[in-house]
Amino acid sequence: MNIQVLKYHPSQKSQWDQMVENSVNGTFIHKRDYMEYHADRFADHSLMIYQGHKLIGILPAHAEHNILISHNGLTYGGWIWKENFTPDESEEIWRHVLQYLNNKGFEKLLMKEIPLFYYKFLTEKNRMVYDHFGEIKKKTIFWFIDTRKPIEKLLNRNRRRSLAQAQGKKIKIEPSGAWDVFWSILEKNLKVRHQAKPVHSLQEMKYLVSKFPRHIQLYLGYLDEEPVVGSVIYKKKKVWHFQYLSVLPGLSENRFMVDYLVWELIRKAYNNDYDFIGLGAAESKGQPDQNLVYWKYSFGAEPMAQFLWEFNV
Repeated sequence: MNIQVLKYHPSQKSQWDQMVENSVNGTFIHKRDYMEYHADRFADHSLMIYQGHKLIGILPAHAEHNILISHNGLTYGGWIWKENFTPDESEEIWRHVLQYLNNKGFEKLLMKEIPLFYYKFLTEKNRMVYDHFGEIKKKTIFWFIDTRKPIEKLLNRNRRRSLAQAQGKKIKIEPSGAWDVFWSILEKNLKVRHQAKPVHSLQEMKYLVSKFPRHIQLYLGYLDEEPVVGSVIYKKKKVWHFQYLSVLPGLSENRFMVDYLVWELIRKAYNNDYDFIGLGAAESKGQPDQNLVYWKYSFGAEPMAQFLWEFNV
């Protein structure tokens, strides 16, 4: 196949981004402007795979000592391909990659795979090859809604009861540019409930919005004209993903507003012909959170596994 494995160079930014755009499984979080907002925290060692002079695959990655990781700064890393290959072709590509890593002194590759609902079409070909060369180190369950499921069949009884609390109340859901307002809600909620901070700082999120205004959208929910809940939506090709969701803590009457906002945004995703709605993982401090599991299930979400793979070089 005449395979060549090269380390990414900043001069190849446009080629990299075009590859993400035309790939079968890449999303905007793999573009360089997104990856490099935290470049000071990760020693980039992304890979580009060529067949002759043709770019056929890329791997967003960073180096930590003698380990290549894809990617601790992203929800998912993994190989991004322009096309599908036969199992034999994929294995040959992997042998070249492992040889490259060996030559560069790496001892292993850790890779968070891209969840399958981000693919243009569902396939487990990558996993067949991963299983041949590596092993699963961790499984994370992501929850998603397949919009082929009729919207009237999504909600269970408890979620319908919660939404009924909105009747007769003065509620408004709308797109917003008030990032400072939402970040205040988010930070207060995370501090009270989890003694944690958002993954992104307010400044980082504003930077990302400036780079990806078509892909990142904030929605705020108002109760009696006061902002009490909000969500940051990532629009990733055919997937409408809830990146952040938070409610002002402390007031019990705010709780149903989370359900109301989520339901309104699910309806919006259906109306805009997205194939999947991503609700993220249901974990707390790395462990399954059964309350979150039930809450996502109650909106009609289904589980799908994402694997962290380890490959010894």
